[in-house]
Amino acid sequence: MTLQFDLYDEMKFFTVIFETVSEKRNLLKDVILDEFHLDVCDLQRTHPPLYNKIKLKMGRKSKDYWNAPQIEEIPTLAYQKVLKNQMDMITKALFLVVILLTSFTSFSQAYVDFGGGVAKVSHAAKVPDCVVPVMKISAGYQFSNVVIEWVIQPSLSRIVNTPNYFGAKIGYNVHGFIPSVGMLYDYRSSDESMNQGEIGYALKYQFPVGPNGGLFAEAIYTKSSYQLTGGFNIQF
Repeated sequence: MTLQFDLYDEMKFFTVIFETVSEKRNLLKDVILDEFHLDVCDLQRTHPPLYNKIKLKMGRKSKDYWNAPQIEEIPTLAYQKVLKNQMDMITKALFLVVILLTSFTSFSQAYVDFGGGVAKVSHAAKVPDCVVPVMKISAGYQFSNVVIEWVIQPSLSRIVNTPNYFGAKIGYNVHGFIPSVGMLYDYRSSDESMNQGEIGYALKYQFPVGPNGGLFAEAIYTKSSYQLTGGFNIQF
């Protein structure tokens, strides 16, 4: 099992990642200072006081993990199942809306967005406040002025557990400005307890350059990050 904790030493903030096999058997995997990864193989020789503090806290964290009642994991797993069911329901509802709007509207336009930007991570569990680069790929459909979009927006950073969003949004196009709201699933780690669904609020502006698309800029807010992206908009 991979565990993580934060350590403050000599006015520096370290993120420590280790693998625990048993209560007394732990393997140090990574030590991160800001965005720099320290050499864990040589850490005991180069930074003995820091290594001793890390080893001591690893033992405590490992002991807490292996002695924790297993029943505490059940609500977390149940909660994840509820979130996944909600995502399935939202996806089905959006497909139903697509079908209905296709029946009652005369104008429709498919598009894809390719771009990137930055995310300001804040109030995210087990992740220090930081700014990371992100990539955005989305596909959407506009019926009259109603816009439905499916989005994948991963972070491009070596910082552990930064947000990686995928989900769907629905909005309304007002002269190129598209305010929207949707459900985004934040997949941050193989540890399911750290992944969660979040409501996202977005404002996009599409700037047409030609008949087949143009440029876009978008700001997204969730409870754990602020994201600003831009790129190319291709219409079909």
